[in-house]
Amino acid sequence: MISRVDSILRLVRFVGLIGFLGGLAALASLWAFGPRATDATQWHLLLGAMRSVFYPCFFAGILLILISGSTIWWRRRRSLNPQRWFRVMMATVFVAVPVLHLWARYTMLKLDAAIEQSRLAEASDLWDMLGRAYMIALVVFMGVSVIGMLKPRFGQAVE
Repeated sequence: MISRVDSILRLVRFVGLIGFLGGLAALASLWAFGPRATDATQWHLLLGAMRSVFYPCFFAGILLILISGSTIWWRRRRSLNPQRWFRVMMATVFVAVPVLHLWARYTMLKLDAAIEQSRLAEASDLWDMLGRAYMIALVVFMGVSVIGMLKPRFGQAVE
């Protein structure tokens, strides 16, 4: 039987997932379909748009997922830990998060430096690299989300 606390935690986790994946999708779309910057002023506007999506959506979603997911895991760890789908999902998260974070973070730092030093051709290449990082992260974490949503529904977890 699912308690009221579990229902609330699942709702919070779902809202966090929407923010996280929605933020990733927005950042990837900004790269794929957004305007291409041609001067330093446009680059600053583009980076400002990125930051306006990153912090309220992406970062807030991560915090909600981390808090609610950890609480759900703690409450159900004895039934979740033996499940193969759960171990695969968590192993993917534990590998993907640091790898993708470091890739995106260092690319963003280099992009900021290139824009500040008016190396706009290099900035364009770094923007493409950052966009690819966001696209790959979106695909990976959508896959993780599908595993987390479907496996328990096919009777793979003990309630």
